[in-house]
Amino acid sequence: MRKVTVVMDPEIVKRIAPRKFHSALDKIESMEGKHLVKFDPHMGVKIAIADIKMKVGFTIKDLELGEGIRILDIFQQTGNTYTCLIKATADMKLKNLAGMFDFDIIFEPPFHYDSQRLAVSFISDNRTIKLVLAALKLLGRIVDVQVQNAVFSDTNPVAVLTEKQKEAILAAKRLGYYDIPRKAGTLRVARELNLSKATALEHLRKAERRLIMHVLSGY
Repeated sequence: MRKVTVVMDPEIVKRIAPRKFHSALDKIESMEGKHLVKFDPHMGVKIAIADIKMKVGFTIKDLELGEGIRILDIFQQTGNTYTCLIKATADMKLKNLAGMFDFDIIFEPPFHYDSQRLAVSFISDNRTIKLVLAALKLLGRIVDVQVQNAVFSDTNPVAVLTEKQKEAILAAKRLGYYDIPRKAGTLRVARELNLSKATALEHLRKAERRLIMHVLSGY
């Protein structure tokens, strides 16, 4: 079994989402999937827990999600980030689209959406992975695909980070800070986050330490 993370052009969301949902996307800074509670491709129903980060000047009350998408509950609010239970019911067009993904797969974090990327992850066998990737290519442009051995866990390591630490380390990864050879330095990451170089480096070091301590817990 393999875990695959696929990064796609975020325009795919507007292409397949109901038109009424487009105005909501203009108010959302990012969405981070925490847990997929239910996914039924035949009925077109998805229930998930997600962090919705609103753009400056907007709150969750400003969202007009349109038909078929409802926020069932708001568990907590941290700044302008809301942890929500969301239910989405697809129309006939999206039901047919969802049927493309009636594969033997397990959805896993991360699921992430912002103006720069859409990232989804799943676990399956090699044959099914090829089928899913072929289906995704029909929907939009695939920017990156990462494959690793599946490790089953009931926790997401990123969850141990503070919001600022998470933003810093994800920005660093996206920019190539951890690539070999390195594609971006601390200054580039700092500019991306609108922080000083010293502050960005502090967030990165604290995030890295927390992740290492989490992974090596018990050793």
